[in-house]
Amino acid sequence: MNFKCITCSLGEIIPVLIACFSITACGQSESEDRIIPLPYEGDPGELAPALQEERTGMEFILVKPGEFMMGSGDGETGPPAERPRHRVTVSRPYYLGRYEVTLGQFQGFVDDTGYRTNAEDRGKASGWDGRRWGKKKGVNWKNPGFKQETDHPVVCVSLNDARAFCRWLGEGYRIPSESEWEYAARAGTDTAFYWGTDVEEVCRYANGGDQSAGRIFAGWNTAACDDGYAWTAPVGCYLPNRWGFHNMAGNAWEWCEDAWHGSFAGAPSDQGVWGEIGGGGRRVLKGGSWYFEPQDLHVAVRNSHRAYEATNGAGFRVLREIP
Repeated sequence: MNFKCITCSLGEIIPVLIACFSITACGQSESEDRIIPLPYEGDPGELAPALQEERTGMEFILVKPGEFMMGSGDGETGPPAERPRHRVTVSRPYYLGRYEVTLGQFQGFVDDTGYRTNAEDRGKASGWDGRRWGKKKGVNWKNPGFKQETDHPVVCVSLNDARAFCRWLGEGYRIPSESEWEYAARAGTDTAFYWGTDVEEVCRYANGGDQSAGRIFAGWNTAACDDGYAWTAPVGCYLPNRWGFHNMAGNAWEWCEDAWHGSFAGAPSDQGVWGEIGGGGRRVLKGGSWYFEPQDLHVAVRNSHRAYEATNGAGFRVLREIP
């Protein structure tokens, strides 16, 4: 994929064409470097509406160019980190995973490569054990602290682990930017939730705090509905958004490549990553997780962790670029 790399050094702006993962060519800090996708020169109408990755069976849905309003609106209760709302132009189409990466798909990657996750090397990950939050020894993607099946989203994976999975898939696969993620999650809607305004619809579309969770976690503010899952759930068992994406709310936080900023003040108006692709520091997660109270599963919700950190509430979704 072609990108325009803007380097602000000595008052000069130098455009160059680079490959997606050749970010070191810019050689500047996250606040000085941005990778901006160039407009797509082909006809998006000629692209296949969906693709499947052969080794894993992962399904990808085409996301066409367009515009949307990113962040929480005036009528929403989101914190300052989700504001100000701003218009973003998506100039290049891309394919995004229909589902979160599953435990079974990640297992295939590990079996093929012998990869060890950050949590395994560190001997711990963060999460909730039914009583309290904190770092838990021995918690990792194989043992997140609760039972999972192979069709559940893999959790206890860091951004570094997610990047390694994408490299294994091959050229053109990567973690999405925050704007690419939110554009696909909103799917042409402009409401707090991508299914509308009724929080009680959560059990139809998202795995969050409901009566199943309330039976285990005393004192939680839960929805009146009951989906049967207190922890993670199979990735395809809730209704999709209008563009066919499942679990864009709840189930597992999803990593994005953007560096964390405390608000959207000064945020870019394009789909590019805000900060250096492949960088460290605190990076963005989107979508909320299985432990979220229903009202907090709005599209603009965001969080951050360091690129090496793993929690039992966070996984990822993969983007496939279009040359």
